[in-house]
Amino acid sequence: MSTTHLGDTLDIHMGGRDLVFPHHENEIAQSEAATGERFARHWLHVGLLAMDGEKMSSSIGNFWTVPDALDELGVNVVRTFYAGAAYRSEQALTEETIAEAEERWERLSRSYDRAVEALDSTDARAKAADEDLRGAVETARDDFAAAMNDDLNLREATAALLALTDAVNRHVDEAGATDDDSGVTYDYPGLRGAVEAFDELGGDVPGLQFERESDGDVELAGELVELILDVREAEREAGNYERADDLRDALGEVGVEIEDGDDGATYRFE
Repeated sequence: MSTTHLGDTLDIHMGGRDLVFPHHENEIAQSEAATGERFARHWLHVGLLAMDGEKMSSSIGNFWTVPDALDELGVNVVRTFYAGAAYRSEQALTEETIAEAEERWERLSRSYDRAVEALDSTDARAKAADEDLRGAVETARDDFAAAMNDDLNLREATAALLALTDAVNRHVDEAGATDDDSGVTYDYPGLRGAVEAFDELGGDVPGLQFERESDGDVELAGELVELILDVREAEREAGNYERADDLRDALGEVGVEIEDGDDGATYRFE
């Protein structure tokens, strides 16, 4: 079956480490004898999942089905649980390990929500700068990549994201604790970098599902703003500067801040 669909040589063959002998060795023997080609270039053997102190197995009845686990815990907790151990190690499914996964996901999702809320608020400024937050974003990206390059060490990669939650929470807390008359000021680029890191690293790699309830609305609003900015630029090129200013002011009244620069106009939602 594998040679029919994937060719004589597989790039990666996966399986539980309890199948190394005799199952996988027999696969190699019979396939290479039949084709004369190398059967698999790389083998990825995963550790076993234990429940009640024994390997989870349908033969002894100590198992939890995926649909049941998803119904009870949700996809994000299940994925965070599996990200809690190296793929080659034994992993125990217990109340303690589930609680740890729930706590980790809660930290990630809460920090993500706080970053999004601050990012979309009127207190976020493009010119504000929190170098500690921006540095934490870069460090999280570097540490995440290093961990994944270290034999897919997803637990350490997740730890890099958790470290980023600390930086986000610290920034939001400190910005909201100002005692002067300047008010709250959030670092818009820094928070945007943090949200993108959560989405790209946590979302694209282990598949965590961070949610922004208004994503669809924001996307549509952005397209409308771009259209208005194109009209505004056409008015400016035609010398209708008063009309262009009216369009800018109208966008400002509905919460869209426009900044004109050498490379054209940029905007953000206040």
